[in-house]
Amino acid sequence: MEQYESQQYRGCTINIGFDGDSDSPREWDNVATFVCKHPHYSLGDKQNVKGVVEDLFSDYVTDKAVIDFFVKNRNAEYIPGEEDDDSDHYYKFTEIYCKESHDRYIDADSSRTENEIAEDMVEELNLNEKLELIEASGEVVMLPISMYEHSGITLWLGSKDHHPDARWDCSSIGFAYIEKSTAEKEMPNRLLPEGSDFDWKEWSYKIMEGEMKDYDTYVRGEVMAFNIEDEDGYVFDSCGGYYDEEQLINDAKASIDGYLSEKEDAHNKNLAIVKDNISSINDKIFVYGQSCYRIVKDIFGQYCIERALSSHSVLDSFISIQLSDIPDELLENMVEYIKKVSKHGKNK
Repeated sequence: MEQYESQQYRGCTINIGFDGDSDSPREWDNVATFVCKHPHYSLGDKQNVKGVVEDLFSDYVTDKAVIDFFVKNRNAEYIPGEEDDDSDHYYKFTEIYCKESHDRYIDADSSRTENEIAEDMVEELNLNEKLELIEASGEVVMLPISMYEHSGITLWLGSKDHHPDARWDCSSIGFAYIEKSTAEKEMPNRLLPEGSDFDWKEWSYKIMEGEMKDYDTYVRGEVMAFNIEDEDGYVFDSCGGYYDEEQLINDAKASIDGYLSEKEDAHNKNLAIVKDNISSINDKIFVYGQSCYRIVKDIFGQYCIERALSSHSVLDSFISIQLSDIPDELLENMVEYIKKVSKHGKNK
């Protein structure tokens, strides 16, 4: 974890950093499909842009839609043959290449089916025209995917012109899409207020935006992680894969609350064991850190605990302290000693 921030909470330290081992959000159970093509990066769910377009086109675009689109967008004119000649019908359109206009023709005589005519027109369509026809079918929603590359990459939905540095280092690399059948299968009504109409397109756009937000965070290397140290520097919890810092902080604080609660319960339990069995450790000296601890009786015959600091192999005078001041680890050592003494006594 590449740490960039720390926060304090209830005596513990929450260390926050970038998670270098997180899984790609495109491996999740997503609704949208991201189709991307780039010479240097493997991005999105699918990289065969042309193949995906051909599949969607085949599934949703009708022959009639192709013919109507071609006539309108290419200004194709239907030229009927002679009245007594059914074999001389065609569509005439003009293309410009090498700065010159050239007439082109698509055979439309009566022996040809609508499908055959449409197939010839499809051969003349470019990728963007096919995408336009797919979305016009009403069965698919799409948004372009753009990328900005400069000391790393960032992705967004929309054209490259939407980026402030659109003239530099930006490119369109593919598109995101959701099919109507997929949206309906995902039961989006659960995400809408009760009584709202189901607008699958509006819902799909929001889904695509949300999925792209997570994916962009991932490709920028800004997925977050945390680890937590207690007041002694012991790391007792860590977790990664966060895309929202507020959620990370909430989870880290919940972990601290649970850890301290368990620690307090264990402390109270061990303290009760020591109190109930204090006679078994009378005059026993326990060493912890730079201090020595012992259980003795005071002038009134009551058990008490005393502590003396050790400095350069010289032990200071013992002074009385409260049982609650015993460090947790030392308390655990005392409980272990009590259990051993008790077990030894039973074996006798």
